[in-house]
Amino acid sequence: LVGGPTADVHDEASVNTAALLLQAVDATAGLIGNSILARSRYRPAVRDDLVAGTNRFDPPVQLTTRVAAGPVELADVTIPAGATVVVLLAAANHDPECREPFGFGAEPRRCPGSSAATTLAAGVVDAVVERCAPELVDPEIVYEPRANLRIPVRVRLHLA
Repeated sequence: LVGGPTADVHDEASVNTAALLLQAVDATAGLIGNSILARSRYRPAVRDDLVAGTNRFDPPVQLTTRVAAGPVELADVTIPAGATVVVLLAAANHDPECREPFGFGAEPRRCPGSSAATTLAAGVVDAVVERCAPELVDPEIVYEPRANLRIPVRVRLHLA
């Protein structure tokens, strides 16, 4: 998109499309990295459970913001219309009453790429974990310095 045939397009739809593509790459990379780290640390037996469990307990998207369309009563507090609310998605996932992880948001604003990201992550994790039996080389993990994302900068593995 940068410098290409649409470089001079500045409409809202184009900007949102570019942002969506960038967010999808980051979220998928975080889900892959965090899943491989979880496997290396805890050794879950099933790949699908590994990716789903990682999305629940160590999701790539940690928080998001929303603007209240109208006044909202929540836990004896009134959130006024127009107020910006920070939603800690990762914390909500630890609630035992939570049935669906919020790593990719929830309806009506669920991430449109959640299914593709989860499927892609499961495929990569399957290829690395099941076929290569990786061992974590460096237990010191550095994450990208982003307030709302949890993405390992690097995961060093020894592949058997």
